[in-house]
Amino acid sequence: MQIGVTLALLSAVLFGASTPLTKMLLGNVNPWMMASLLYLGAVLSLVLLHEPLTVQLVTAGAFMAVGLWIHLTERHQHEHTHTALEHEHRHVHDEHHQHSHGPDAPPGEPHSHWHKHSPLMHKHPHYPDLHHRHAHKRVTNNT
Repeated sequence: MQIGVTLALLSAVLFGASTPLTKMLLGNVNPWMMASLLYLGAVLSLVLLHEPLTVQLVTAGAFMAVGLWIHLTERHQHEHTHTALEHEHRHVHDEHHQHSHGPDAPPGEPHSHWHKHSPLMHKHPHYPDLHHRHAHKRVTNNT
């Protein structure tokens, strides 16, 4: 097998393993933080491995930066419904996390434990995150 094919397959395996390994090492990490760590790894490869900085790499980095900026600055507000959900993640007791704790719950906030969300309908500014993955009604202007 050619070395290029072997390296491509190894890269695919390592990329696929990166998310579960990161979660295992760092716990419940925000997906954007995890993505940032991957980009940090790419930058470190330039410095530590003395990889050349090419026009293609800079262009790709610029596109990724614009995409990240668009996502992080997106804010919208509308009435939306959260369905019932059970999961574990790091949180504080805000409007989305009104639940009771048992005797084994971790003290202080933020904390992480298995918890249940009841259905909730409300309106507030938000962006797509763990609790705001919902469809949007298409608004048409019939003028």
